[in-house]
Amino acid sequence: MSKEIVEKNKGGRPPKVISEDMLRQIEALAGYGLNLEKICHVIDISYDTLKRRVADTDRVLQSIKRGRALAEGTVGKTLFEKAKEGDTGSIIWWEKTRADKREYNKLDISQKTEHSGTVNVGIEQEVKDAEEFFAKQGL
Repeated sequence: MSKEIVEKNKGGRPPKVISEDMLRQIEALAGYGLNLEKICHVIDISYDTLKRRVADTDRVLQSIKRGRALAEGTVGKTLFEKAKEGDTGSIIWWEKTRADKREYNKLDISQKTEHSGTVNVGIEQEVKDAEEFFAKQGL
């Protein structure tokens, strides 16, 4: 009796293959800002399948990264051109996001008086003043 190697039938659907056309579509959709779940809806695969394909090959992940990078570059170029033309909003946006410049608001809670220099105004001081007032009044 000879032993034959028999492949076990795993059943289910055949695996979904990501074609070159799908990779181009994934790249474009990622560039438009769609998240992975929405990309899956458009290319008609499940999120789990896309995650498996990302794990199987870096071609899918590279398409996503490339699409996002190309879009960022295109928008960045447009923003830069508008800033160079003097568009105030674009200049401010560029400085805050690209040049790491920030606006800082400083809250000063001190109050200057004629006689005592700087005095911190707070609830504790008000309570202390009220206690002293009532003590002097004999209350």
